Amino acid sequence: MAYVITRSCCSDALCAAVCPVNCIHPTPTDPDFGHTEMLYIDPQRCIDCGACADVCPVDAIFADDELAPTEAAYAAINAEYFGTAEHSAAPTTPPAPAPTSEALAVAVVGAGPSGFYAAAELLDAGPQVTVTLIDRLPTPYGLARAGVAPDHQDTKQITATFAATAAHPRLDTHYNVEVGTDVSPDDLLTHHHAVVYATGAPVGRQLGVPGEDLPGNFTAAEIVGWYNGNPDHAELSVAVDRPTAVLVGNGNVALDVARVLLLGGEMGHTDIADHARDRLVGSAVREVVILGRRGPEHAAFSFSQLLALTHLDGVDIVVDPADLVDVVTPPDRPHPAAFAGEQKLALLRELAARPPRHDRRIHLRFSASLRALSGSDRLETATIMSAARGESAVAAGTVVSCIGFDVRPIDGLAFDAGAKRVPNQGGRVLDSTGQVLVGHYVTGWVKRGPSGVIGTNKLCAAETVGALLDDHRRGLLRPPRDLRSTFAETLDGRSIAHVDRGGWQRIDEHERRAGRASGRPRRKSVRRDEMVEIAYSNQEIRTGTTLVDTPRRNS
Repeated sequence: MAYVITRSCCSDALCAAVCPVNCIHPTPTDPDFGHTEMLYIDPQRCIDCGACADVCPVDAIFADDELAPTEAAYAAINAEYFGTAEHSAAPTTPPAPAPTSEALAVAVVGAGPSGFYAAAELLDAGPQVTVTLIDRLPTPYGLARAGVAPDHQDTKQITATFAATAAHPRLDTHYNVEVGTDVSPDDLLTHHHAVVYATGAPVGRQLGVPGEDLPGNFTAAEIVGWYNGNPDHAELSVAVDRPTAVLVGNGNVALDVARVLLLGGEMGHTDIADHARDRLVGSAVREVVILGRRGPEHAAFSFSQLLALTHLDGVDIVVDPADLVDVVTPPDRPHPAAFAGEQKLALLRELAARPPRHDRRIHLRFSASLRALSGSDRLETATIMSAARGESAVAAGTVVSCIGFDVRPIDGLAFDAGAKRVPNQGGRVLDSTGQVLVGHYVTGWVKRGPSGVIGTNKLCAAETVGALLDDHRRGLLRPPRDLRSTFAETLDGRSIAHVDRGGWQRIDEHERRAGRASGRPRRKSVRRDEMVEIAYSNQEIRTGTTLVDTPRRNS
């Protein structure tokens, strides 16, 4: 018997680090690690110890005789990966940042995966290191809470790892605090040696086509936030009274949106936002057309997510054979990317040969782009240009731009408008002249751009924290101008209703309790004021010298 890695792999490589026989690849020390969609276990070397399954944060690893029918193909997929390339027996654990014995206080801005990975790296660096974790929303976990699709509950289990970090005695949390509005970067440096920005890329990219201002056109950030209960997008008005939706861009986010538009009304067993599920129960959407600008050999979705689509009940995945003529995997790709590319093309050819059987369909179109949107009072028609079909007009009630996400500029920091990220050198923030801005660091999407999966942020955070610790050892970081313990007092003095770990636990338990009553993992609160009220239930907020029982927030 051997263990097998399946669809929900997050690529954080904890499994590779504990494997006693080095049978899991690629690892962070493999040169092609940054090009892989998931990790794989070599069945010829696996000794059936189960250590990998024990540490997997998303339950992606199973014994080959325990695979669910929808995951059974992964036994052969894992084996095939090792049948097509040689792998070294090099150590699988990347070098950890050098520890410090000196006092070090760091603020981490952004409580998504990249922020939590950075916090964990810092806390592991020495017993005198303290971390303040800040987020603009009243809830933690970023895209792990508000980005992962509701029908991927296994992937959301990564939050248990982050919750363990949040419970660390040397970490304080202040959610519902916006840097640049409630506090400034200088305020943070008053109480900390350094600031690590892990603010992600929360802005969906626009299409830049005529008619994109029509109601019915959305960005992926808006629609994903809407069905996941992000308070920034909970009030979105999504009409699903037309049979066809068009998604522009064919990454994994587009596949998520397609599933939710077609099946969201049947996701009552998940944590989909109530308002989204209620709207989707009566959805008229029966066809989702996904447009990929380039050919199928360059498809942005992962093989595992495409394979998962084929297991959807009552949904056909439609591929035009004309899009696959003479298509081959581009040469000179790193092995992980080439392997996944071959897997995708083989599955696409299989799908192209299948006759449609259902009334709900996802159409994967390649070498196709959106030219314009039109309608009178709302979106009615999408004009599409395709290499195989020429120009055509599709009657569509909903269009979603799934072409990527952009970083918001951060107050006081330079911003590379072309690369859509904060300029940096290995995580050290650079100013407008290209010089290192002492005490400021970035990690995650704000550092490298919106790419990679959840686990990619782990290695990214290790690099940034390594740079920070090196600067600290060299005496480059200025000591805080005030005691770290006064940061909470600063927030209180400004009447900012900051949510600490206890407040988040009250929100979490409220949502879980509401979910249990209806057989769901949770029912999310989606209004910021409601979440803050729950966080402060039976509590008081100190503002200056006055006690108040109603939380307030500066605007």
